[in-house]
Amino acid sequence: MLCFLFNLPRFFEYHINSHTCDVGPDGAKQTVFALSFGAVAGSWALRTGYVWAYFTVAIVLPLVTLAFCNVRLVGKLRHSRKFRRVAQHCAVYRGIQRTF
Repeated sequence: MLCFLFNLPRFFEYHINSHTCDVGPDGAKQTVFALSFGAVAGSWALRTGYVWAYFTVAIVLPLVTLAFCNVRLVGKLRHSRKFRRVAQHCAVYRGIQRTF
């Protein structure tokens, strides 16, 4: 949902204008469409703020979250491996042999 809200201003970044022109000696009319900047792209401060907010929320925040979760997962896997080694040695010392 947050991604949709941050991408919403991109739909209003450009505006399509249509112009009717007389073409040829017989005066035939032709419609020409032109792409121009909309209200969002007009203000430099608004555009800069939007780009920085998009960069922070859509790129940096997911990357930091992914790195944090990855570090925690690797730590838990190492802890689990150490726990299994200790538990296996304790079981052997008690005279119980288990196959993992």
